Amino acid sequence: MKFSYKEFFSFSFVPLREKVAFARNLGAMLSAGLPLSRALDVIVRQSGNKSFKKTLEKIGGEVRKGRTLSDTLREFPRVFPPLFPAVIAAGEESGSLAQSFASLAEQLERMYALGRKLRGALIYPIIIILVMIAIAILMLIYVVPELSSTFAEFGVAIPASTRALIYSSNFLQNHTLLFIFSVLGAIAVFIIFSRTRFGGRVFDFCALHIPVLREIVRDLNSARTARTLGSLTSAGVPIVASLGVVSDVVQNSRYRAVLLSARSAVEKGQTLSSAFANAGSLYQPYFSEMVASGEETGKLGEMLKETALFYEAEVEQKTKNFSSVVEPVLMVGVGIAAGYFAYAMILPMYTLMNNV
Repeated sequence: MKFSYKEFFSFSFVPLREKVAFARNLGAMLSAGLPLSRALDVIVRQSGNKSFKKTLEKIGGEVRKGRTLSDTLREFPRVFPPLFPAVIAAGEESGSLAQSFASLAEQLERMYALGRKLRGALIYPIIIILVMIAIAILMLIYVVPELSSTFAEFGVAIPASTRALIYSSNFLQNHTLLFIFSVLGAIAVFIIFSRTRFGGRVFDFCALHIPVLREIVRDLNSARTARTLGSLTSAGVPIVASLGVVSDVVQNSRYRAVLLSARSAVEKGQTLSSAFANAGSLYQPYFSEMVASGEETGKLGEMLKETALFYEAEVEQKTKNFSSVVEPVLMVGVGIAAGYFAYAMILPMYTLMNNV
């Protein structure tokens, strides 16, 4: 994914839960017999998100001009990813638009639930790390200067560990603005780098090689692949087009490359299961076996949805395991940091007491 400064500095954002409500409510109104244009007007009045409201108003205007909903949604890729127009186009062709929206809402709800569980697993360690950093900064600003002035007054020999803390404290006090701008600059560089194509690949590679986390990443991408591909297949979208859409849904570039390779293989006449079997390091044999079973029985969509349920359950369990693993690691980190500070500050005090 190429980095775009226009996209980076754009503040229009539509939460996933808003899109879930859009798909669910629009499908319900279409099932009740409301015309599409009227149903869109109702959702515009109900929406509390100003950015989403403006987008829906534009979509409603284009639909009233006679354009199809799927073609109109393709003009708003930042709000509606390729999954939306692909499923809706299949519903328009088959005359089952309401069912397509129901399927789309289910898909989005699953994605939202998985994302919420992952965020929940990461909140605790992030809070602990931020609290540790805040305490360390406060100690460097208020505690270390008092102790260092005492050591200097009595001419105590200061070890290297204590000098490092005193130097850090002096830097924070004398260059506070520089420190703040350095931190903000580092965060900005990190975000910009992560949005470049090379940076994204670096982070994707790291995510697949960090113990514990790599299993969650693998199962999460497998779940999204199965869920999205199953929804598209059930909606009647051709398998080649479905693979292209799924490649835009998965977040890891390694998985995206596998899906594009699978699309090329299917275009050449190979089976979908064989394409996934060749990517055993990313997709487990269970995945390719379930796809093979679906191809043989003619129930590919159903088998993929069952596969998605399996991997979603795995993600839920492994996020819980991740939390249980991270907690003791954080406690060890807190202990090491506290021990270092105590050693660096207490050692000169012992020297001072011995001199007295």
